[in-house]
Amino acid sequence: MLNVFLTFDTEVWCGGWNELDRRFPEAFRRYVYGPTARGDGALPLILRVLNEHGLIGVFFVEPLFSKRFGIEPLREIVALIQDAGHEVQVHLHTEWADATDPPLIADLARKHQHLAMFDRAQQTQLIKLGIDQLRNAGANTLRAFRAGNYGMNEDTPAAVHGSGLEIDSSYNPASRFGGHFVEDGEIPRQAFAVDGVLEYPISVFQGGKGGAPHALQLTSCSFQEMRHALRQAFAAGWESVVIVAHNFELMNRAKTRIDPIALHRFENLCRFLNQHRDQYRCQGFNTLDAHAFKGIAKPLEGSAPLRFARMTEQVLRRAYGA
Repeated sequence: MLNVFLTFDTEVWCGGWNELDRRFPEAFRRYVYGPTARGDGALPLILRVLNEHGLIGVFFVEPLFSKRFGIEPLREIVALIQDAGHEVQVHLHTEWADATDPPLIADLARKHQHLAMFDRAQQTQLIKLGIDQLRNAGANTLRAFRAGNYGMNEDTPAAVHGSGLEIDSSYNPASRFGGHFVEDGEIPRQAFAVDGVLEYPISVFQGGKGGAPHALQLTSCSFQEMRHALRQAFAAGWESVVIVAHNFELMNRAKTRIDPIALHRFENLCRFLNQHRDQYRCQGFNTLDAHAFKGIAKPLEGSAPLRFARMTEQVLRRAYGA
């Protein structure tokens, strides 16, 4: 049985760092609810599709914005997710650290976009702040963490452990961040132990001849590519696949309408997982028997025809305004 983690980085973006207080209410409405003529297209739509197929989602919720705007908006997000039966875990975008008065880190004089730009003690401090905010907002069990922008470094697993969490899922082999976890020329593709936590990497497949790894993310993979990767992982004896999305990825960039291609991908993925429960277990981190993978996981290979089909899909998405 292959564990599949459908993970959603859940955050609010105000379109910039000027006039935050004026911009926030509309940004919250668009990024969390995404109202359209066809109904809400952001978080409520994701939750509805998951529940229609009986699947669990893991929502890594960014809480530091609530240090600027108050706990109520964060409480609203947490309630939406938990009332629908899904998991809340911890996500940090450290761009918020200097957007409060005083800053969340003493003497912080400029914006730090990535967690890796802070030292280990500061990383631990920020993660603990995020945990406290989520608990104050009503979050239940918190066990896992993911850095915003995958912006971790070698200090992050120790900081996660120092904050009291057991699992990190910040390492993305397709990202320029992540620390130096390569051993014997192999990137880790399955869970591994480091500095007191279990690291569950974002799943990737090889991008073609000499190509960089390509993350399994809803907006950058077709359904056929995700299905191809899942079938390979099952056949190769992988224990887990971690798929990434965001709370707003079923919408166009302007957050004014639902993106039909992204929605179709997501619905097809959920249907596939629901129909093949004998092979794939859609899993959360709170109930997981977490352990390091033994052995070396065979890499997942991309497909040139599927890559071409995805590129065609992406052109259509851009033409539609996604």
